[in-house]
Amino acid sequence: MEMREKLMELHSKGYNCGQIICAVLGEELGWDESTHEALAGMCESCGQICGTLRGGDFCINKFVREKTVAEAGMPVEKIYDDLPAEAQMKMMMDAKEMSGRLYDEFKRINGGLLCRDLRGDMMLTCAKYVTDVIGILEKLFEC
Repeated sequence: MEMREKLMELHSKGYNCGQIICAVLGEELGWDESTHEALAGMCESCGQICGTLRGGDFCINKFVREKTVAEAGMPVEKIYDDLPAEAQMKMMMDAKEMSGRLYDEFKRINGGLLCRDLRGDMMLTCAKYVTDVIGILEKLFEC
């Protein structure tokens, strides 16, 4: 299925921008539906940070946590507090660095970060922003 068709299908199911980001990336990374269900009710045209970026931040934190836990040789189900202090610090720094790169690249491409500054025709612009964020995250996750 083409990306635009996938976005429209998920939107028609009631997914918000952040959930669409998690659902699309979740398919690629093997995440279950609870990942994007956690973002229900978020990103409802609040005028603040674009929902695609909120979803992107959520995905970055999940991705970095899973990577850090795996590198520490622990089962993925382990929670943050179970990690050694050095691993916790590395995880926070990696997530912060990746989020900064996401926000910088999104702003470079689109000229802003806030919904109220970005919106035009909602369906067209939101689909573009979702596609932009997914592309940026796919590049970041290749690291």
